[in-house]
Amino acid sequence: MGRRELLEREQPPLIWVVVDEGVLRRPIGSAEVMAAQIDRLLTMACKPFIQLQVLTFAEGVHAAMEGSFTTLEMSDGGHLAYTEAPEAAGSSRTPRKWRIAFNDSNPSAPRRSPRTNP
Repeated sequence: MGRRELLEREQPPLIWVVVDEGVLRRPIGSAEVMAAQIDRLLTMACKPFIQLQVLTFAEGVHAAMEGSFTTLEMSDGGHLAYTEAPEAAGSSRTPRKWRIAFNDSNPSAPRRSPRTNP
């Protein structure tokens, strides 16, 4: 199942995303491509199972500077983290460090829990 299909199923996963401000400001492709990408982000962020936050430049140094990472909370209560950096990538079944980095990566943004589907 692809990512798009996963998000369109009857009970999609709850997703909480923190993106760096540079991702939104750095032009990749034409202005039309950037506008379409921003529009897609805004459309997805309006869905009740998605929380989108922006890690602003004003935050300065933050716990997520080592590279991108994904943390997953499984239906059985287990956790998994997947990290990506220029030199390496990998997964961990004990992702405490990454869960802390996620929680600390945007302290000034208002927090809310993603709403569950009815």
